[in-house]
Amino acid sequence: MINNTDVARLVSISKNISVLYVEDDDFIRAQMTNLLADIFDDLKEAKNGKEAIEILRTDSIDIVITDVVMPVMDGLELVKNIKSEKFESKIVIMSAVEDVDLEKFEQAGVDAF
Repeated sequence: MINNTDVARLVSISKNISVLYVEDDDFIRAQMTNLLADIFDDLKEAKNGKEAIEILRTDSIDIVITDVVMPVMDGLELVKNIKSEKFESKIVIMSAVEDVDLEKFEQAGVDAF
């Protein structure tokens, strides 16, 4: 069972983690950004993979949380670019799409789904 001390410790750790949230849907991005801002102090957002890569080139990001289906550069291409440019970010995929080929994402180097 998690107690208040555990929660406080988790919150203090999360405040030192930088996160980039990538989502093309404005409403979902706004809602998730509000939620993530309560957990992480260093939070950035992007509308697509291309914007995400631009942010990764200028900022040190610990975790990238990305959607799968996006215009300009989708989630799979984003993951491939993150790995090819050797960014050290952990990558988490979030999607409402049910038929995502998880094996392709695993092969590309995703850390969590």
